[in-house]
Amino acid sequence: HAVRVIYGYGRFLVGPCVKSWEYYDVDDLMFAVRDPSSPPLTIPLTQSPTPGPTRVPVKPPSKSPTQNNLNPQSNLYVAQYDDVLKAPRCRLGSHCDSGTLLLGVGSHSEQNAPNSIDDCPGDDRTRSSAMMTPIFHRDESVDKIIIRTLEEIGPLSVRMEVEAEITVYSADDTSSRSNPNKWSLAHVYYSSNAKNNGDDITWKYLWTETVEPGLGQHVFKVRFVLKSFLDEGDSDNGDDNFRNGSIATRGATTSDQAIRVNYGYAQYKVSSCPNDVVSPYVDVDDLIFEVLEAHNEHDGNDDEVESDTLVTSSSSCLDHIVLHWSFLVLIPLAVLF
Repeated sequence: HAVRVIYGYGRFLVGPCVKSWEYYDVDDLMFAVRDPSSPPLTIPLTQSPTPGPTRVPVKPPSKSPTQNNLNPQSNLYVAQYDDVLKAPRCRLGSHCDSGTLLLGVGSHSEQNAPNSIDDCPGDDRTRSSAMMTPIFHRDESVDKIIIRTLEEIGPLSVRMEVEAEITVYSADDTSSRSNPNKWSLAHVYYSSNAKNNGDDITWKYLWTETVEPGLGQHVFKVRFVLKSFLDEGDSDNGDDNFRNGSIATRGATTSDQAIRVNYGYAQYKVSSCPNDVVSPYVDVDDLIFEVLEAHNEHDGNDDEVESDTLVTSSSSCLDHIVLHWSFLVLIPLAVLF
């Protein structure tokens, strides 16, 4: 038997051999596998004794454990603020974590507020002098957004079902507000084409989470299927737009996508941006993540993709079919001896 590893730059077509890559390395490891029906192996005893003890003792074990650089919580998957897109952004990986960048509400305590890619005013909009200023972790706030593949392996890719984990803070007490004793609502949206020009962004509604006061931090999850940005707009020239870099591309085969949480008090109108809301208790935050497009195999026929599949932590299991793309790294081969 054998295991083959194909490692190359900038190409994602899956196959056991490469022919035209410029930067690549292909290596195999062969190993014998015993037939279960064969007699057990017999290991002969050593005919001569081993040498004497070593003169230098082995080093004692370290007092503290070694650091695991592959830990999912490493900085590799923690977002960094993007000065161009104006929100936290992760490079390509199996998940994306906003870290502490969204912790807070408005310019009073949130880093780089308002953290929205299309200048949605949300928590940092102009307020009248009589309007109250929200207080962090007493009033509503979006604390964290994480998006991950279901198995946390392989890069975030189109046609892949993913899970968004969202942490919000519920108001401690709403009884003294001008519109008292209402609940807060978090409207979740997704865009497969995250650009810094609001006119070009299409937000797709995913879910609304209702949050009652006094819960403290509240965590909920939403599942959905990543779409290709080629599905947005005119599909006839989508491939040309990709190659020309005119639609939010970062590299040859990836795109920037985003998830948005529009969270506010008594915000019963579903909207991606609360432009017509005068309540001070609103926090709108985005998280941008890089998605593998693999446009070299895109044929323009996406009728079979269930892009509207949605499951939340509070819902029962839904019967649905999702088409996953697997980008193989290890390819097992059967070798006859």
